[in-house]
Amino acid sequence: MPGRGHSLTEQQWEAYKPVIERLYLDQDLSLNETLRILENDYNLVPLPTGRQMKVRFARWGWTTKIEEERYMAMFMILEQRGDMVFFIPRRGGRKWKTKRPADIRKEVQRKQKKRRKTRQQQPQTPWDISAAVHVLHDEHARVGSSLKNSRPILEAIAIPQNLGTEDIDEDSTISASSLTDTPYSNSGLQELNDRNYAQQVPQLRLLHHEPDFSARPRQYDRLPFEGAFGASLLTTLMPQASVQDLLEGLRRDPVSEAVRISSSEASPADDGLFTDLTRQLEDCFLNEDDLARRLMDQERQHRMELERHYRETDPDDSKAWAVGFASYYTQQCMAGFETLDPIEHPDRQESRGSLKRMLERNNNKLLPTILFLSTVLGAHDKSDQLSEFYDDCWDCIEETDSWTAEVIRPVIVQMVLQMHDNQGENQRHYQLTSDRAERLQLLKASFDHDRAFSQSIKDLAWYDPGDTPTSLVLKSYHAWYLLKTGTAEGARGSFSILIENISKVEKVMGLQHLVTVNYHYLFAQTYEKLGDFGLAENSFRMALCRLQGCAKSLYAYYYHLYARLAALQWSQDHVEAAIWNYEEVFRFRLSTLGTLNQRTWGAAQSLFDILRSQGRSDEAQTRESEFLAQRDQEYKVVNQWV
Repeated sequence: MPGRGHSLTEQQWEAYKPVIERLYLDQDLSLNETLRILENDYNLVPLPTGRQMKVRFARWGWTTKIEEERYMAMFMILEQRGDMVFFIPRRGGRKWKTKRPADIRKEVQRKQKKRRKTRQQQPQTPWDISAAVHVLHDEHARVGSSLKNSRPILEAIAIPQNLGTEDIDEDSTISASSLTDTPYSNSGLQELNDRNYAQQVPQLRLLHHEPDFSARPRQYDRLPFEGAFGASLLTTLMPQASVQDLLEGLRRDPVSEAVRISSSEASPADDGLFTDLTRQLEDCFLNEDDLARRLMDQERQHRMELERHYRETDPDDSKAWAVGFASYYTQQCMAGFETLDPIEHPDRQESRGSLKRMLERNNNKLLPTILFLSTVLGAHDKSDQLSEFYDDCWDCIEETDSWTAEVIRPVIVQMVLQMHDNQGENQRHYQLTSDRAERLQLLKASFDHDRAFSQSIKDLAWYDPGDTPTSLVLKSYHAWYLLKTGTAEGARGSFSILIENISKVEKVMGLQHLVTVNYHYLFAQTYEKLGDFGLAENSFRMALCRLQGCAKSLYAYYYHLYARLAALQWSQDHVEAAIWNYEEVFRFRLSTLGTLNQRTWGAAQSLFDILRSQGRSDEAQTRESEFLAQRDQEYKVVNQWV
């Protein structure tokens, strides 16, 4: 028998690399089967060990394959338990991978008995999605009913008159029109409306839209995880705190908790100022375009006072750069509504100085800052402000001596391309031009951009030590870009990343965090690419169930997942349910925020595509015209106001 365990030469490894790739990746054979074929059919001498093969796979950049048995066992346990808590059972310190019904039943009973006393009584999203078709008892909320004849959902929900107290006046009510006139409707009022709305319509989950990976980017497509991605990265900017306390706060209110942690050592006199700052940050997240005048009139003085306070007391205090970060962020948002040139903005130099001091003392915090601000400003369509921001960051990098030159510099270039939608420009030019050479050049630029950006995200994800929120989110970005390749190899690579990190994400981010939801959503997309529609549907349902604890302001995500389920099954009941939910989403958006945005358009576009595929083009055209008329009217009002 040939010797085993001796090292192969580099020439031998490279010579057999195509054979190993075909057996291990293309034919999906196990490591032992691959070694057996290499020994019997190819007479490979000396035969490497399994460990040597894994080391070589890592050098070649191949991800380790993980069997689906573990993920399938998790699904079986979850289905029998009837709740949405993922766990990895262990026996004797080793991972338990059995699928025997008796073992699963025993584990389920043990966990249910342990958690029965502490389980919170919350309305659960049903496992059978057809049970969520007709929930709201309203004669105007039938499928196909006109939006004009439907009364707002939140018209008669009781709320307190004074949000500063905890006493609720059961007799007081609020109308849909008065909701939009409340000065700050995104803290206590939003939380109260969410709770009352969930009691009235427990099955309706209205959440955040994510682009369809199977199609080319449309005008409304942006990077996923918009709100949660930025909020989770924001937490990495703050001083160290208890992980458990941080996660509990993030589940309640990511932005408020992040700023609260950064100001935990401030005096009581400063807490009020931080509260005002937090409210403005919340407005930037949730209301998007409703912050201009209020920011310019109320926020500037508070920000400058905070910055001056920490600069005078302790210039090296960590809170100084945290406030400087918020100051720069709010200044950039305001610049989009100013008539002055942003370069001449009165707060620009102070904000730039704060950012520079932040980078000098916290070089390792540069990446989350760039990604967070890019996400927020990109969601606000502030391309000019993004360009200004990158110029400032680039100047700061030139003046600081850190690891940023090797790692961050190429990422900034790729982020500029991504957030400025240069890919969209390339595609528009591609459609307009008829020159074959120019088309080939644009296609090559598009391919190089995707490949370089994916590699940069991958390097940063594995560079970040530990299982931090930043690292976990970047790994999901890497999985997302592998899916965009549209190949089976990319889907397998995406699955390996997701299966290795799903338990870490649920532990670090929480079971009902939006990043956790996106991991399950990426699972569904991966299974769909691999052709396993049964597992894809299960993962979509898992994402739906995880969404029940997220903020209602990210309403469109739920509808989008519902539409994807309808697209997978193509049953009339699911299509009708998607239409019904779209009407409720439309009315919910208008009655609470009084405006529509790009996410709403993305969710609506999914519905229009489903209707057209079902041969209902006239109905799709009517609904699309109704939606566009409402959106155009809002744009007129916003432009006149600005």
